Amino acid sequence: MSAPPPAKRKCMAPIIDMNDYDEGTLKYTLSDVSKIATGTDKYFPIQYAGLFPWSVVIDRSDRGEGEGDWLGAFICCENQKASNIWLCDCTITFMIVNQDPTKTIRKELSKGRYSHEDNEELLTGIPKLEQWRVISDPAKGFIKDDAVTVEVLIKVKSVLANGFRDKISYDFFTPSEKADVVLSVEGKDFYVSKQVRIREFESLLRIVYRIDIATTNLTVEPILRLADMYDMKSVIDEAERTLLTTDWTALERKLLLANQYRLRNLLDQCITELSSCAKIHAIMKSQDYLRYSADLKVNLLERFTDLCMCKVP
Repeated sequence: MSAPPPAKRKCMAPIIDMNDYDEGTLKYTLSDVSKIATGTDKYFPIQYAGLFPWSVVIDRSDRGEGEGDWLGAFICCENQKASNIWLCDCTITFMIVNQDPTKTIRKELSKGRYSHEDNEELLTGIPKLEQWRVISDPAKGFIKDDAVTVEVLIKVKSVLANGFRDKISYDFFTPSEKADVVLSVEGKDFYVSKQVRIREFESLLRIVYRIDIATTNLTVEPILRLADMYDMKSVIDEAERTLLTTDWTALERKLLLANQYRLRNLLDQCITELSSCAKIHAIMKSQDYLRYSADLKVNLLERFTDLCMCKVP
């Protein structure tokens, strides 16, 4: 029996503010330069920048214009998780590092949009980053110990994604609709909500203070709700790990929690477990399905269609 096809997704969620994750530099060392023959492609391990996984290929090639060989550099943004749909606008600058920083070569890539549909067949880059004879000449300052360093500067400007949690901003010093209690501390008023059950808050504090890090099927949902309310990422991650490694929460419920609280790993696991049309049909008949976002419902429908088409000879 063939494996179920990967889910394909086309819908997008609102723009996400990347905050502190908007820039990164990838570094690659091209070794044994003297042994690299014309027509050679060097594939490098995936690295992360701006929260996205990037794949880079560096080649030596004769571009057929009588100019000799060139060093080219190419990049794509890998889609490693089936549950993620995203698109990012960014600027990408390729650099060949010189021992004299003022002579480092910098060229910006014209394409600046990458999405979940990218793969190695959609590599974009600069075929003529620099002539091979230049980078392989020790006198030019690019090669040292038969190695050349290539860097890729990535600046993410905006993102459309369903896999990132929004940045929560809450002002405890200003009255709001969510606040129904005023706490006075050293003459300063804090506006907070009393709509929290004491048992649930106790469970949250036990995790925060490492008194009891075990999350149960009775506490995971209220803990997620409170941790999301107070923007406690470490607690959210702890709850997600529990859901990933236990089976006492039904799949349709896990999908709901992953959808509500942007639990990317859990959502990916759930999508992978939907390996038959029957499983998806059962999910669509559940009460939790009524609370799924429009994006998730489209994802499930497309997954259902892919699985049904896979059965057609």
